[in-house]
Amino acid sequence: TTNDRKERKGKEMKLFSAQKNHAFYLNRLISMIYRHNRIYMDNQLEELHLQSGQYTYLLYLYHHDGQKQDDIVKTLRIDKAGTTRALHKLEKNGYIFRKPDEHDRRGNLVYLTEKAWQIQPLLLKFYSNWLSLALDGLREDELDTLYQLLNRVAINAISIKEEKEQENE
Repeated sequence: TTNDRKERKGKEMKLFSAQKNHAFYLNRLISMIYRHNRIYMDNQLEELHLQSGQYTYLLYLYHHDGQKQDDIVKTLRIDKAGTTRALHKLEKNGYIFRKPDEHDRRGNLVYLTEKAWQIQPLLLKFYSNWLSLALDGLREDELDTLYQLLNRVAINAISIKEEKEQENE
């Protein structure tokens, strides 16, 4: 409850002290945030027959309806197999449809259905609520710093993966 969260924050609960092994604890914290986001979103999305691994695609498609499936993979930086599975489930549940790209027969274009557009306000509400709860108590300047630092870490992580892929080519 809100009161429980306020009480815990008042005690300045720390999961880990910032000591020598930053990398280990940073990975643990990122993992915790990711897991708890999935748990929260799975609970919210259950009534819509969606899972936390699928809403990211809908949020992306709300701004890029009719996108090539390969472009979705590249932009979201999610592997092809995972994207194919998620899109298959979304299609099965009536949230998207795919049709062949007239300009590239090897590719598919992904479109939202009316059903997907109808749940957009609810999906955005769930996502916004999660962010409000997870970021509660952070000032605007702290949010800016958090974003900048996490963005830098993400860029570094992506670079490592891309360098490894280039070595294997």
